[in-house]
Amino acid sequence: MFFFSQNDVVEFICNEICNTIASASNGNGSNSGSGSSNGAIPQLLDSRDGDGNTPLHLAARRGSLVCCATLLRHGARAEARNDLGLRPADCAALAGSPSRRPRRGGGGGGGGDRSNACRGCAEFLLLFETSMGLAGRTAETSAKQEGLQQENEELKGYFK
Repeated sequence: MFFFSQNDVVEFICNEICNTIASASNGNGSNSGSGSSNGAIPQLLDSRDGDGNTPLHLAARRGSLVCCATLLRHGARAEARNDLGLRPADCAALAGSPSRRPRRGGGGGGGGDRSNACRGCAEFLLLFETSMGLAGRTAETSAKQEGLQQENEELKGYFK
């Protein structure tokens, strides 16, 4: 009989989702195809566990930067909050915090690598969120500018 830890299960699920996304994207050469496997991608990205964590939360908590990037590239929401109100970046930051490291004597060991991966993942997710927020504000500002330019042209007509 095989026994798997919770971390093994989380890693397996994240890998399966990333593999499904990758195969769906490679299968038709684009992310916008209408194949049945692509229809499953949004459902996978928005799925939640018992604590309200999305696959992005789980990948972030594991410090899996590649999986996080893949999920985001295919539409995962970086701003999604779990039942505790935590975003994926928060989960990664908590998983990488010094208080979560094993407290054994000696030079640390493997926990430091995972801790560093989680902190790197948290930084990546925060940068992604910030970039998306700035992109949204830039688009809004551009739309307002276009509207003001049109209004300006109309007003110029009154003063000829």
